[in-house]
Amino acid sequence: MGSEYYRLHLLAVLVHLQLNVMLSQNWWLLLGVGFCGAYTTFSTFGNETLQLLLHKQLKQAIFYITISLLISLLPVFFILSLHR
Repeated sequence: MGSEYYRLHLLAVLVHLQLNVMLSQNWWLLLGVGFCGAYTTFSTFGNETLQLLLHKQLKQAIFYITISLLISLLPVFFILSLHR
């Protein structure tokens, strides 16, 4: 069973708890949206990078990693620079 199986079950449990008012809105946002969303994004990034490397597309893999990091980190640096 792959990680997709466990992720879907975790999300189903969290949705059930949230709908039955056993999980607060803050916990739902942290676990359901934050953790599951980050886990999905990270596993997709890793899988796509690995596929490029396995197909010996080193330049494309380096480009993909670089662009992905820049797109995610530049807004963080921009926001941090506004608060200084």
